[in-house]
Amino acid sequence: MVYPSGISDILAGLRNAKPVPGNAVGSDANFACGSFVRFQMQIDRSQMVISSVNFASNGCGYMLAAAETLAGEVSGKKLADLHGLDHEELSTIGGIARERESCVAAATAALRNAFADFRSRQIEEFRGEKALICTCFGVTEELIESAIRSSGLRTVDEVSSTTNAGSGCGSCRMLIQEMLDGAD
Repeated sequence: MVYPSGISDILAGLRNAKPVPGNAVGSDANFACGSFVRFQMQIDRSQMVISSVNFASNGCGYMLAAAETLAGEVSGKKLADLHGLDHEELSTIGGIARERESCVAAATAALRNAFADFRSRQIEEFRGEKALICTCFGVTEELIESAIRSSGLRTVDEVSSTTNAGSGCGSCRMLIQEMLDGAD
C-alpha cells in the first residue's frame, strides 16, 4: 500500500514497535479491519515518569503511525503533565486520512487502557489504614495531611506540586480542598 509522505516518514523511523514488558498494558482493536494494537509502558513509580513506551500491532501503516506518534508524545513525560490526555489533542495526529480515523481511535483507546491498567494496579497495591485520596498517584490522606502541616501548604496547587495528589485526573481536588479547609 502506498501511504502519504507523512505516514511513510513515520513508518521509516519506527522506534517503539516492539513488545517489551511494562507495568502498564492496554489494548484495543479496530473491528472494521480486524487489527489490534497493544501498548506496554514502564512507569517509574518513584517519580511517576513514563520511562518507556512500546507497542505491538498487526495493523496497517496508519495504525502503526498512530501508535508510534502517541508513544513519542507520552514517552519521558510525568503523569501529572499529561492531565488525562485530552481526547481532542490525541485525535489530531497529522497525516491520518479521515477514513482511517478508526486506526487513531484504536491506538488512543489502547494507550488510555494502559494508563487505566496502571491506575488499577496502584489501587490494588495500596495497603494502609488511611484513606487513599489520589488514586492516580497513590497518595494517602496521611501523606497529604503531613505535607500540609510540615510545609504550611495553603492551596490545592501547592499540595499537588508537593505530593502529586490532584495533578492527574483531578477528581480528588475537592477532597484536598476540604483537607486544607479543615487544617486552618
